[in-house]
Amino acid sequence: FSNAFALGTRQISDITDYLNKNIHGLLPVISIGHYFFDEIQHAFNAADVSPIVQAINKSSHTGPVIFLYDEPLWRIRFSCLKGVALACEEVNSNYKNTLSQLKKIGRDLRKSLPGSGVMHIEAHAELAYQKHAAPLNDVIMLDDAEYLGFDCYGAFDDCGIVDISDAISNFQDSGIEHDAETANVLSVSTLFVLTGSSDRTRFVCSGSLDNCVTASASDTFFTERRSQQTYIDWLLATMHAMETQHSIGRKLFLVPGAFQDFNFFPSEAKAINQLRSFMEVFDSSDKFGGLGSFIWGNMQESGFPFIGTRSLANVRTALTNGFRARISANRRLNLPPVMTLVGAIGTRGVFDQIKTGNATHGDVYFQNAGMDSCTLIVGSEPAHIMKLNQLNHLAIPNLKTPLNVKAQCHKGDQLFTKQVRFIN
Repeated sequence: FSNAFALGTRQISDITDYLNKNIHGLLPVISIGHYFFDEIQHAFNAADVSPIVQAINKSSHTGPVIFLYDEPLWRIRFSCLKGVALACEEVNSNYKNTLSQLKKIGRDLRKSLPGSGVMHIEAHAELAYQKHAAPLNDVIMLDDAEYLGFDCYGAFDDCGIVDISDAISNFQDSGIEHDAETANVLSVSTLFVLTGSSDRTRFVCSGSLDNCVTASASDTFFTERRSQQTYIDWLLATMHAMETQHSIGRKLFLVPGAFQDFNFFPSEAKAINQLRSFMEVFDSSDKFGGLGSFIWGNMQESGFPFIGTRSLANVRTALTNGFRARISANRRLNLPPVMTLVGAIGTRGVFDQIKTGNATHGDVYFQNAGMDSCTLIVGSEPAHIMKLNQLNHLAIPNLKTPLNVKAQCHKGDQLFTKQVRFIN
C-alpha cells in the first residue's frame, strides 16, 4: 500500500536480493551509513562506493534509489560520550569532517546512479544536544541531502527520553543479573536516559543492544520531553536556511513509529495517535516530502519485546488506510494473517525461550491480526480461547519449569502455530 520501502542490510551483497523481491516496483530507500563507519577510529570514511553500485546494478531494479544516513551525527556524539577523544573533537568542530565524508559518498553514488538522492534522519537527542549548546543556531544537518528528518518514538505532544528506573528495579527484584556498568538488561531503541535503582547511577543508552555508557548530570540535561512539533520546527528552520543559500528542493521526511512495546507504545492506540498526528503534519504543507513508518518485525532487545506492525491489526489498518488515501494506489493488497507470542517474567518479556531464574510467576502476551480463531495452550491445561485482532494477556500465577505454551490460529484451512518455553 506504499510507493516506497526502506531496507537495512548487514552486508552489501544482500542489497541485490532485497531489490529482486521488489516486485511492485517501489522506490527503495537503502540504509548505508554503517558501511562507512570505522568502529576503531569512530569516524565516517568515504570509502569506495562501487560495491554498493554493483549490488544495485546486479538486481532487477531500475530507476533511482534514496540512500539513507541513519543518525550519523548521534553516532559520533555517542562515541564522544564513551570517552573517545577524536569523536569529541569532531563534535566540537560541528561535525566538519563527518559532513564532508558523507557529502563525498553522496556525490559518488549520484554520479554512478543518476537520479538518486540522499536522506539524513537524525536522532532527536542529537538535535536536543545541539540546541542546548547553541540555542540560537540552526541544528546541523547534511546540506546536500534531498530529505531531512528525525526520529522520536512516543506521544506526539510529549516525546523524548524514557526513564526506565522501574524496569531496572523489576529486573533486580526478579533475580535477573544486572551489570550496572553496561546496563546490559536494557532495551535500547534510539535513546534512553535512566537512573539505576541501587546507586542512582545515570546511563545513556543508544544505537544497539547493550550500548550504554554512564553519564554525569550535565550529560542528561535533555531529559526534558518536547512536542515533536518542536523538532519539526528546528528542522524547518535549518531547511529554510539551506534552501535560501542553495535551493535543491529539499523536503522534510516524517518518521512515526508503528510497533508495540512496553515503553514507547504500550498500546496500539498510542502508536495510532502518533501516526495520525504525523499525517496531519504531512498534509499541512508541501514542505513535507514523505512519511515512512517503522513497521519492524518481532524482535527483542535484552528482555524487552517489540511486536511488529504485522501482528497489530488496528495499527496496520490505520497505516494502510492512511497511506492509500495519500498516494495514487488503486490496487488492493490482501494483508496476510499474522500472530505473535511473547513469554514474560514480571513486566517484561522475551521470545521463544525464557530463563525464569528465581521467578515464581510469569506472563504470556499474544497478539494476532487477520485470523478466524485462536487458542492458547499452557502446559497440560485446557485450551484458552484468544480474542481476535487485539493484545491478549494471560497470567501464570504458579510457574513451574519446564513449561511449554503453544498458540494455534486458523485462517480458512490454514493452521498457524507458535510456541514459547519457560526453562530453569
